[in-house]
Formats: sequence, structure tokens, C-alpha cells
Amino acid sequence: MRSDCPWIGVRAFGPTDAGRFFGRSREITELAALWRGNRLVVLTGDSGTGKTSLVRAGVIRRLADQGANVLSMGSPMPGPDGPAAADFGARNVHTFALLTSWCPDEPAARLSELSIRDMLLRQEKGDRLGKLMPTLVAIDHLPRIVATAECHEEGRGFLAELAEALVHTRGVHILITARTEEVPELSAWLRSFGPPVEVAVFDLETLDRDDALEVLSSTMDGSVVQFAPRAVAGQVLDELAEAGRDGPSTGDGEPTPVEPVLLQIVMVELWERLSGQDTFITPQMVPDVELALARYCARVVGSITSDHDLPTCEVGTWLRKAFVTSEGEARTISSTDRPEEMTEGVIRALEDNYLIRSFTVGGAVHHTLRHACLARALRRVGEVGPGGRQRDPRETLAAAEVARSSGDLALARRYALSAARSSDPRHLRVQAHAESLLGRIAHEQGWPEVAERHYRVAGAHFERLQDVGESGRLLATIGRLKIAQGDHAGALRELNNAARRAANDPHVQIGLALVFWADGRIEAAIAELNRALRDTGASEARQLRGEINADRGEAEAALRDLDRSGLHSHPAARMAWVLASALRSPDRFTPGDLEEIVVEAPDNGLVLWRAARICELRGDAEGAAAYRARAERAATPPMTKYHRRRMPNTLQPPPRD
Repeated sequence: MRSDCPWIGVRAFGPTDAGRFFGRSREITELAALWRGNRLVVLTGDSGTGKTSLVRAGVIRRLADQGANVLSMGSPMPGPDGPAAADFGARNVHTFALLTSWCPDEPAARLSELSIRDMLLRQEKGDRLGKLMPTLVAIDHLPRIVATAECHEEGRGFLAELAEALVHTRGVHILITARTEEVPELSAWLRSFGPPVEVAVFDLETLDRDDALEVLSSTMDGSVVQFAPRAVAGQVLDELAEAGRDGPSTGDGEPTPVEPVLLQIVMVELWERLSGQDTFITPQMVPDVELALARYCARVVGSITSDHDLPTCEVGTWLRKAFVTSEGEARTISSTDRPEEMTEGVIRALEDNYLIRSFTVGGAVHHTLRHACLARALRRVGEVGPGGRQRDPRETLAAAEVARSSGDLALARRYALSAARSSDPRHLRVQAHAESLLGRIAHEQGWPEVAERHYRVAGAHFERLQDVGESGRLLATIGRLKIAQGDHAGALRELNNAARRAANDPHVQIGLALVFWADGRIEAAIAELNRALRDTGASEARQLRGEINADRGEAEAALRDLDRSGLHSHPAARMAWVLASALRSPDRFTPGDLEEIVVEAPDNGLVLWRAARICELRGDAEGAAAYRARAERAATPPMTKYHRRRMPNTLQPPPRD
């Protein structure tokens, strides 16, 4: 493609593209006003209508110019250009992705320790008169987390944290984007927490013909290539309209709406066919829309086939057989009819690339082509040849993060290995992040030795990049890995090395606190946590300080920290909160309350130790002894030296008659 192409293709417009985002002036004005006036706005529309582009390149720019307190658009899904959660010890990949996308100019290490609530409170600003201004934040891709959270602990934790933030930050106005088919499930989630908040809905339609003509003419006005005559722009729209019809034209005179994503695909195809000497686009140069879409389909299918390690043409063959009738018309299938190799990951990739959409009818999931014209395009893929392409390692790394956070560790590992094996020296940092992610995946799969090996390779890459901060954080990660294995001496060695590289990094400080705590050096642990809190206000540091104070019997101090940490979805933190509360009022909790938490972490030594301590406070010797026995056998993680020394020896069940 010529380097001067003004068309961005299927990616969303970003903040730097605001000067070439056309055709949505009315929508920008209306949505900006709606967002400023409502605490919760849902922007809906079909995939490909440009919801993300409207917010990023249109509305946020307009509001910022008006002096509003508005953040960059955020997403809980890791992106190819964002920092890797694994390299900063982020406790939740979705929270980390959201915060770093909201505030891309802030240090990622600082953001990795914050909760959503703490972050939003930090963003509060006053106007010239000192009156608190609304904080305007937008969240893209949230319905994907809502849809999969039931199966994935990290998604559940993120949604619980986001719900807490929505309830307790009254000055925040939130805009959420959602595909049309995602709205019912998103609405159900929004109704499930806190006091009900009225939701304002803005439905984004496709472009009408006048707006589509504005997009064509205004985009080309900034280019060295022009339509000749200008009526060629209308011919492009006529070709798109003809391709998009399900049947013959009715001749009713009504202009056909234009899908923005299809317009971009066709114009990129046109541009790829220009030579360096072309300065005019004539009627004869307008591409065959079906063939342009066929080439796009071939590229997408080639990438997905490679990414998911499927046989050649597997995805394309299935798409044609499943979604296209013998007459060349589109049809819908039930998810139960798809073969097992067409996994959720493949379906999600096809959705993200605008080829299919999924919807639910009567509780059953169905799939259909995103656009009817794709049926005819798929039948013509054979005319355009193979469409495989070398995927950008940054895209592959982002896909690995998404797969890991969705619980598909096998797919995540395959993506991360692909990114790590990039031979291009320009992508050394991507390789380093990929190795770090491979370490995290191995840790989650229960392979600590493999995890350590990947972390060390990542650290060596960062040393070559002269990035001592990242190298220090990885050494701290190895140290924390050794703490979980009970190797406190090895952990201290790694963390001391980490501190020499990144002494002020909260991940390093919290790691040192963990090893000091495990060794019974409580005051040293508290001092490190106080440093982390003074420097960054890290929520993990506050939670850990609360746990330590609960374990040593400082109930009030523990509750102050645990009530503010926003991390009660973690079993260890929740049991610490129960312990601190029981220190004040032993009879407040029942054995059922304890077991409800223990079920979530049945082999966690700290959770079981705290359960035993609570039973002791209640005078339940039998329950205390049972939990003590389980705590002594626990391995993920095991009890620390500190907790073993503090295990009461008098907790024995009463003699039986």
C-alpha cells in the first residue's frame, strides 16, 4: 500500500485521528451532551458502526476542548500498544488494562497497585470556582467481561471492583459501549448492584448517504489523490449499496445506509491498487466490492487459522459451509451445530474481525454473518488466492493477554510463544513482555520452575534494553514466586537484587514486605508497606498491611485498611476482614460464614489459619483444631514461618464420651 493512504482500514479511529474523523458531527454533539448530563450512558450499535471511533476521535476531543474533566477511553482488554500486566505484578489484568488506558501518560508501575475506586477519586477536579466537576470516563469492551465472568475468576474480581467504584464515586459519569446484541446481558449486570442508576441509551446508526459522501470527500480532500470526476464518490457508495442488498433493488428511491467498516475495507482495497504515479480515481478504478471483501475475508481467515493452529482453510471452509446456502444467500446456525475445533476463541476472533455476530434467542446462542454481502464474498475467496499474513508480534502479545484473562491458558501460551519467537530485533521489548507473560501462564498452570525460567529470560531481554526498572520488577516477581514455594532465603536474595535496581518500585517494596512477614519480621514488613503507600497509595500494600494487622490482633488498624482496599473479593483478604471483625465481636460470625470463604481457597494456608483463629476466639475448639490440621497441610500457599510459630497449641477438640 502507498505510504500516503488516508484510510485507516478496520481499526478504530484514535485520539490522534480526530482531524480525519468525518461524518458524525451531529452524533458527537448529542452524545457529548448526554454524557455530561447523566451518570451512566450506554452507547449501542451494531459492530462496525464506529462506536469506539466516535468516542475516541470525536466526543472526548470535543469535551476536552470544552474544558471537561475527561479521561482517555479505557478498555479492560489488553491492547497491543499497552504495557503488559505480567511485567508490573498487576493483581488483575483487566483492572490494569483499564487504568493504563484511562491514563496512558502515568507510570504503569504506579497504576498497577491502584484500585479502580482509588484511581477515580484521584481524578477529581474542581472548576474555577472550586466546584467539583464531573469526571467523565468511557469503557470499551466491558460486555465481553460481563459475558465470560461466570467462568473466570479474574473477570469476576474486576466486575466486583468496578461495581464498588460505580457505587462509591458519585461524581463520576461513565459511558459504556456495547454491541446491540450485548445490551440485554449488560443491562442485567448494571441492575445487579447497588442503588439503581438511571441509564441513558444512545443508539448509533450506520452512516446515511450524505454523511458517507462527507466521509469520502473530506478524507480525500487531504490527499494527493482525488476523485475525477467527484461523482466517482457516489459511484463507490452505489457499489456498496448494491453489494449490501439481500435481493434485487426495489427502486423505491430510498438511499441505502452505509456501514463505515465496509466503506473503509473498500477504500483501502482501492488504495492498494494505486500506483505511485496515480493522482486521480476514475470510474474504471472503483473496485468490485465483493472481491474487495473476499480479499479481506481471506486475510482474516488466514490469520485466525494460523493463530489457532488449525489445518489450512479449516476456518474458511467452515464459514462457507455453515453460513452460505447453495444459492449464495446468508443463513443462521445454532452454536450447537458448530464443530468442536471452532472454539470460543475462534468465534470471538471472527466477531472482532466483523465476519460474524452472535445473538441469543430463547436461551440458545446463534451465529450469523455480520453482513449479508459477506455470503457472496466468501464464495469468491478462491478468486483472490491465499490471504495469510505475518501478524504483528504486538497484536499477538495482546491476543495472548486476552486469552489468558479469559481462562484459555493453552491458547494464551501459543500466542505468547509466537510473540516471543519474533526474530525482528526491533521487537525485543515485545519478546521480553511475551517471556514475562509465559512466566505468569506457567505459574498459573502450577509450573514454578518453568515460570522462573521464562521470567529470567524476560529479565535478560530488559537488561539488554537497559531497562533496570523492568528487570528489577521481574526479580521481585521471582522472589514472590519463591515465597509461595516456601523458599524464604531464595526469595530474600532475589528481592534484595530487585531493590538494587528498583528500590522505589511498589512491586519490589511489597515483595520485600511479604518475605519479611513470612520470616516474622513484622515491623520491617510494615515499614516497606508504609513506603509503598506513601509513594503510590498502592491498594495491594494497604490490603497486605490490613492482613498483617489482623493476624497480630490489631483489629481497628486492620479494618481501616481492609475497608479501604476494595479487595474483599480475594479469599485471604476477606478472611482477614472477618478475623479483624471477630476480634471485636467473636459471636458475630458463624461456621457457615467461614466455610463459604474456605470453599474458594481450600488449600490456602493463610485462609485456613485465620479460620482456625476465628474459631478459637469463638471458643469452638473442635472447629479450630480441624482448620489447624488443614492449614498445616496446605500448599497453595503454605503457612509461613510466622504463622506456624503463632499457631495455638491448645486448640484440641474436647474428649469424646
